[in-house]
Amino acid sequence: MKASFDWKVTCASGAVAIAIACANGAWAGPVEDGVAAAGRGDYATAAQLWRPLAEQSDADAAYNLGRLYAHGEGVPKDASEALRWYRIAALGGNAWAQYSLALMYDRGEGVPADPREAARWYRLSAAQDYPLALFNLGVAYSKGRGVEQDLAAAVELYQRAAALGFADAQNNLGLAYVFGDGVPENPTEGAKWLRLAAEQGLPQAQTSLATLYRDGQGIPKNAEEAARWYLAAAEAGYTAAQTEVGWLFELGIGRPKDLQAAAKWYRAAVEQGDGRAAFRLGMMYERGAGVPADPLMADRLYRDGARSGYGPAKARVSLRDIEAGRPPTYRLSEIDDADASMDKQVAVMTLRFNSYRACTLREALRLEPSGEQSDLVVTAAMESCRRDPSALNRDVPAGTPIVGAMDDVRRAATLAIVEARARRATGNRGRPQVRPPGSVRGLRSPA
Repeated sequence: MKASFDWKVTCASGAVAIAIACANGAWAGPVEDGVAAAGRGDYATAAQLWRPLAEQSDADAAYNLGRLYAHGEGVPKDASEALRWYRIAALGGNAWAQYSLALMYDRGEGVPADPREAARWYRLSAAQDYPLALFNLGVAYSKGRGVEQDLAAAVELYQRAAALGFADAQNNLGLAYVFGDGVPENPTEGAKWLRLAAEQGLPQAQTSLATLYRDGQGIPKNAEEAARWYLAAAEAGYTAAQTEVGWLFELGIGRPKDLQAAAKWYRAAVEQGDGRAAFRLGMMYERGAGVPADPLMADRLYRDGARSGYGPAKARVSLRDIEAGRPPTYRLSEIDDADASMDKQVAVMTLRFNSYRACTLREALRLEPSGEQSDLVVTAAMESCRRDPSALNRDVPAGTPIVGAMDDVRRAATLAIVEARARRATGNRGRPQVRPPGSVRGLRSPA
């Protein structure tokens, strides 16, 4: 199979060429003949042509020979041999080899992992403005991997790579501006860089740009534009965008409401293991919305979502357990640390009512899913009930259902949460969020 990467040959001017032709005309020689052979898929001949020059420390030949060993083309795949030839080329100043050597140290391929040594070689390659090295060194600074964490330094490196048109760097730079990581927060500037990456077809950037349009953050709110960019990323197979598209079709945001289309996109995301999509599709099967009602399928999807770690799905599984008279599968502590959506909050509230048996709904409505403090309130309610069992029917406002009437409890819990949110709303908007999480790009390998 023909390799998908390019070969290195240096013209007299020092410019990197991707074929045997240079700006001043066609060259002839063993390195260029090897490039031509590799282009035909004849890697064994390319290796024969490059090896003598590589043994004489020709940087281009050594780099290309290292690539053959790294990919097992024309020679046995051998990471140690790849590392050997990359090192020779890197010492000769070849930026691609310096980057490739850094990547091997970063990943521990052919050598024990050494993030500091990786950063050293990334830095040498980045000094020659090799975009992937600039980007990976930026990632190292953002994570403190092999270097002291320095978000400002990461941003500077992303800026250099982004200016060279590297889409992943444009994406990370855009998110740095959106979140104010290493640079003053500026969602408008962030949207500019995300758009450049999105227009190059990077699904992560398309998804983040769509979210900015959805929320009106840095750019005017526009549901149609949000849907367009989410759909572009979804069609590229990006899981988080597929879930977002399902959500838009389910609610009719930016596109006409279409439950069948919603189910289709949720299903595509479920196949890639997305817990939120499994939860939403499970609700559709539970309600018979856009798909035939199927409680067993709903239960399976909820459990798939729960296994992926999605909080609302865990809560829904435990609620269904309680309603069926089974012990809840997930403890409250496992749900509290998960996604803080309304579905989860209502479910956690109801789960507390039923698992802790708070004595009155009046007491139970004091609970809000906020970790240790609310657990203390529950414990106090339990102790009150233990001391005075008659409290179960005492001081309950007329018409208020007692704990255990599931639908009424859910409605009451929803009302309590909405009221609590309204009280906390002023001055508590928090950090802007660009969903989905994990949209910052990590280390990149050569193409």
